[in-house]
Amino acid sequence: DFEFLSIANSEILLILSPILNSDNFGSILNVFSLFILYLVLLRNDKKFIFFLLSCPLIVFLISTQKLQLFFGILYLLLFIILKRKLIKNKIDLFIFIFLLSFYATAKLSYVLLSIPLFFYFLIQNKKYIFLNLIYSFMVLLIFVLPLFLIKLKFFGNPVSPFFDNIFINNSREIYDAYAYILRSTGGWLDNVYDFKQYINVFFPTSTSQLTSTLGIIFVFQLCNIRLLKETNYLPIILILLIILSGQLIPRYYFEAFLILSFFYQNEGKIINYVKFFQAMFVITFSVIFIFISYINYNVINDKEKFMSRFSYGYLNNINYEKLSIDENILVANEGREVVFFKENIFTLRYIGAIHSYKGKKNNIVKNYIKQNSIKYIITDDINFFPKCLKFHEVRKINQYIAVRNFLINKNIIKSKVFKIDAAKC
Repeated sequence: DFEFLSIANSEILLILSPILNSDNFGSILNVFSLFILYLVLLRNDKKFIFFLLSCPLIVFLISTQKLQLFFGILYLLLFIILKRKLIKNKIDLFIFIFLLSFYATAKLSYVLLSIPLFFYFLIQNKKYIFLNLIYSFMVLLIFVLPLFLIKLKFFGNPVSPFFDNIFINNSREIYDAYAYILRSTGGWLDNVYDFKQYINVFFPTSTSQLTSTLGIIFVFQLCNIRLLKETNYLPIILILLIILSGQLIPRYYFEAFLILSFFYQNEGKIINYVKFFQAMFVITFSVIFIFISYINYNVINDKEKFMSRFSYGYLNNINYEKLSIDENILVANEGREVVFFKENIFTLRYIGAIHSYKGKKNNIVKNYIKQNSIKYIITDDINFFPKCLKFHEVRKINQYIAVRNFLINKNIIKSKVFKIDAAKC
């Protein structure tokens, strides 16, 4: 699975999930970190908690296995330590560098966000500059070296998927394509004039984006010059770094939102109304989802029913198994590989990656089918495939696009199963 090219310590941490026989270790860790933050630091700061409750994105972050809430809170704590000058001795210096390195190696994008915080730390503790550099080198050996060795062993590139041409004579096509996808998916590199993606950061432009936005409050925060000055303009620097990398997905700006929310002081009537309205939406949405999960779908006693409704690829996999086909199948309407699929199920993820980077779709599809010995195709649009491929229909099948948003019904796609008779290409 080429998506493992971008594996980092966040994914490695999530290996604890199957070890603990847990379906949702990531979301448990997210909620637990939020709870600890409240107990330790914020019992008397209900304003900040209210800001979090008024952020629609919090619903997504708590209900997903992505650890962005956990690492976002860690980043906020590190900034608070610097802002309040809580580093008092050499042990504090080491602990700070240790935690910042742990954060930086969790995701590729976190490296960018760590750079300004690291320089802020060095400037504030410049009398220990040499010691800090030694500590940094030591800690990087703990967190970065194992990651480099894992990537070098499996991919031949310690910083995969980037800079592949440096480590081998000719860079591999899928590495370059995936590096481009990481920068362009959900960003402006390919869709400069798609203004919805700019608005989605602050306000949802569709039902599917309801819990993928930071909310209108983020606009008020960014327009508060006094607040930006109080936070040493770090949120603006973080936002600019993310934009320069090509990304516009709202969750990548979560660290900036956390910092601005924590240090926000002067609240006017307008922002109070907005905050109250958004919080009511988030709480209502969450309560309804909990009711549907635990009452309607009885997830504690019967998670199969819940997964059929909300887990991407789960119900489709049941239908694929009913086909009783042992040969390789290319499924056109699956966006990516899913943990439920058996090894004979292939998706268009690889084809889409190469196509978005290089074009020439027909050649890519033909080569992919040949290289992977594809014998069957499931699709609702056979015209997507090269005409030199000869098919005949075997049977019909329903495919489902499941999402966690309960306001969106399962999208049923009427597809057909085709057997490839010949490839006269």
